[in-house]
Amino acid sequence: MAVFGQLIVGKSLGADHTADEQKALAVTKNGDMYISINANSFQIMKDDGTFDEIKNPYQESTTRAGILTKISADGKLLWSNMVCVQESANNSQVTSVCEVGDYLYVVGGVRTNVKGEHPVSVFGIPLVSQGEMDYYIAKLNAATGEAVWAKTFGGVRNWEMFNSVVADEAGNLYAVATFGNVSSAPLEMPLKDGSSTSLAVTNNWGEDYLLVKFNKDGEILWATGIGSKFRENGTPDVTVGKDGNPVICGVFNAANGNLTNESEEKREFYIGEQKYLLYPEQSKESALVKLNSTDGSVMWSR
Repeated sequence: MAVFGQLIVGKSLGADHTADEQKALAVTKNGDMYISINANSFQIMKDDGTFDEIKNPYQESTTRAGILTKISADGKLLWSNMVCVQESANNSQVTSVCEVGDYLYVVGGVRTNVKGEHPVSVFGIPLVSQGEMDYYIAKLNAATGEAVWAKTFGGVRNWEMFNSVVADEAGNLYAVATFGNVSSAPLEMPLKDGSSTSLAVTNNWGEDYLLVKFNKDGEILWATGIGSKFRENGTPDVTVGKDGNPVICGVFNAANGNLTNESEEKREFYIGEQKYLLYPEQSKESALVKLNSTDGSVMWSR
């Protein structure tokens, strides 16, 4: 960890699998760190040069697991927890964490190796996965890493995973992801009031971005899709301004059209039900969209 170029504390983090990946890093105001990796097992060097090892129960197989650790500002391992411990949940991941007061909100994807309804656990909470990989959000005790609650959402697609989560001052949460669908099976997101939002990608092809607003209990207040008729690229991210309204960034795709041709120089994209015209100069354009925190309507886009 470096501050203004000066090394304050350094620790060795390692694992025993060639395809291990770091997925998330968050630093608290007091300097504690949350680090997640997708690995068979995980090691952190202690002050005496030995290692604390966090073992995946299935580390002898090819099963990788999302492992979340909390490390103190001086490099000590405080706790660790795994998204899933069953072998069928290979590749379940922690992609983003957000600390709010005494609690930690975690998002990512929980996977089963079979499609259709299948029992899984998320940080020890028993749940059901609708597809091969579903979105999840979980609330953990920041001091112990133990889960308070966890929830899954998803459809029949085989890869649904939140990319990022952020909180506003009131404790509401915004999570962003990509999503796709087939015409017969749109993504259904259950709302707090008992109704649901049915989301389908623009023109029923490719992938769009998904932004979901949760309250502090993990109930969905609203959800909206953002995208063009082409597959959106990159990894979307979200932040919250001082006014409490979310801003999402991503890359819109104009595919390989002839952008000098007047009939193709403008491309439609949608934010919820609202249509906009994109005038791309290249086949891909980055974009910022600010949404109203109350209902997800568009405030501005660039």
